[in-house]
Amino acid sequence: MNGSVKNWCIPLLNGRLNKELLRVVRLEMSIGFEVFLTSNALRINASRLGHLASLQLEIAGKRVLEVGAGIGLLTGFFEELGCSVLTTDGRPENVAEMRRQFPHRQAEVLDLEAVSDITHLGTFDIIFCYGTLYHLSKPEQAITAMSQVCRELLLLETCVTPGDDFAVNLASENQDNPNQAFSGMGCRPTRPWIMQMLRNQLGFAYTTKSQPFYYDFDLDWQSPLPKSLHRAVFIGSRTPLKNDQLLEELPAKQVYSLASDQTRVEELLVLVEELTNTAYLTQRLESLSSRGILALAEALAIHHSLAPYPAWYFNTEWTAVDSQAACRQTICDYIKTNGLEDRIKVGWYHNLQLYLNLSAPLDSQLFINGFYQPNQFYFFSRVIRPNGVFLDLGAGQGLYSLFASHYVGSDGLVVLFEPDNQAFKLAKKNLALNGVVNVNFLGEAHSDSGEIEGSKIGNEAIPKSILNGSTLDQVLLGLEAYEIDVARINLQVEESILLQVLKVLLGKSQPLLVMELAGDLLPDRKGDPSEILQLLKSAGYEIFSFSQFSCLPIKMADNSLLSTTVIAAHPDNVWDGLTELEQMQNRELELEQAQLQLQDTQAKLEQLQSQFSQVQSELVRSQGDCEQYKTNCEQLQSQLSKAEMELQATNTHLRQTQGLVENLQGTIAAMETTKFWKLRGVWFGLKDVFGMQEKK
Repeated sequence: MNGSVKNWCIPLLNGRLNKELLRVVRLEMSIGFEVFLTSNALRINASRLGHLASLQLEIAGKRVLEVGAGIGLLTGFFEELGCSVLTTDGRPENVAEMRRQFPHRQAEVLDLEAVSDITHLGTFDIIFCYGTLYHLSKPEQAITAMSQVCRELLLLETCVTPGDDFAVNLASENQDNPNQAFSGMGCRPTRPWIMQMLRNQLGFAYTTKSQPFYYDFDLDWQSPLPKSLHRAVFIGSRTPLKNDQLLEELPAKQVYSLASDQTRVEELLVLVEELTNTAYLTQRLESLSSRGILALAEALAIHHSLAPYPAWYFNTEWTAVDSQAACRQTICDYIKTNGLEDRIKVGWYHNLQLYLNLSAPLDSQLFINGFYQPNQFYFFSRVIRPNGVFLDLGAGQGLYSLFASHYVGSDGLVVLFEPDNQAFKLAKKNLALNGVVNVNFLGEAHSDSGEIEGSKIGNEAIPKSILNGSTLDQVLLGLEAYEIDVARINLQVEESILLQVLKVLLGKSQPLLVMELAGDLLPDRKGDPSEILQLLKSAGYEIFSFSQFSCLPIKMADNSLLSTTVIAAHPDNVWDGLTELEQMQNRELELEQAQLQLQDTQAKLEQLQSQFSQVQSELVRSQGDCEQYKTNCEQLQSQLSKAEMELQATNTHLRQTQGLVENLQGTIAAMETTKFWKLRGVWFGLKDVFGMQEKK
């Protein structure tokens, strides 16, 4: 193809439309034509033209008839290639708008519903009919008319009905909409029907290997997505075409047109705000490289502001209606299912950055919903002091260490320990990514070749030497070198080991502790947390738990755990996190919310009781109806038995009556016979008396 089409090969750049479409948008637009300039309309136009350019057809410098041009947004494609274009549309108002917007163009009214012969327009090398055929109720007439004036190619893009039959499939449309059927009736022909029509009229018919990169264009025709519109591109030709982008037979599956990952990611970023069909996103992901998918994930990643999140729990809102969260969930699922590279880099609190492995549950939570353990991080933001020392035991991939490094500052220190080798390496990468230098590592005997020699306890690899005491002693010895201000402890170990760690910490200082404890709430952890709670209380600590309602700490009245996370604070260690007034207010809020929750529960209980009473009443009523029905049945049965007896008696009487009748009939017959013979004798006697002779 000759001529520059670079503007049409890149449909979207950072959500910006190509040069020609932007120019149109900026024109003063008459009222009533906004439908042509919606974001979706502009995106599908850009995708259509980018796809057409990728086909590398001989178009430059040709004479073109554009049919169903709307307000002429696609005509510029051919003008850039030096084509002579006659632009037409069936609606006079659309043509008038084209003439107003583009006074240099030749624009005419052409209604293919009303005319079957358009030879008066002359002949054309190219017939361009995109997005028009399915707005016509007489598609065969239209294809025939266009073919009569076509010297080379008929370029056709239309909505179709998936299937292998030959059918036109008429469909009603809103004729008051300027981009819908002028007659109020359109069609959705099948792909085989269109291919056959093009062969009949032009001699040769093709479809494309690829499809424009837009939602309406299907890729899998055997299992098309459930949606209202299914689009495809066809080419009719007077001569055979040698083009590796074209197919003579209809494919069961197609791919999206070639475009860079950057282009596709940028378009998806525009579309994702409106996506409700995640199956479509999955289809789009198949057209991206692994690197492109990660680029899309990074662009879609969010993080919420630092604030409490009432009633937060892991997997919170994964099933929420938020369409973008659903898209991020789809990306995670796609990466896991296909075993793709899963690491992305995202922004976080205070302009920090993180590496996330999207196949990992914690990282997926943070990516999909933009936060992880928000209440803990909010709490730490209030209690970690500048120049302080923060201990992170069981640091995982280093989220808390990285967060704390920001608050302790360059003169403070973070002490990190993570027994799992892979998590430890990721923690170091997250810290290095942010240029963090105020972190010391405990137990840095991790090898680059794999896990530390050891066994699994809970969900983390614990060095075998921790179990026999040597490495544990080294860790404990390392802890003795620091005056810890705030400590986060999430070691998946037996409570007895945790006790030893706490004894070292409490013997050195009275740090503020945030711990994940075992017990009924963590059945995989071995041990009883009551011994740990007793140790802390004997050391003068007060025990808090995060409020379900305010998300702030409230003092525990007894040893009953409200959650797996507890906060232990020593009165001698000044804690600015909550004043006495705040604690009292928090308690009041907790009580108020608990009362509201109780009232809500009571209301629900009363509703259930009311429903139960109604059911009981209906049951009693049903039972009464059942008893009455039973009584009625018994009465009917009695009447039926009586009727049967009466019927039997009637039958007996009938048989008796029939016997009497038969006897009477015999008697009558006998009587009649006797009377006959008597009369016969009398007759012959009279004949003799009167001398009557019989005639011979």
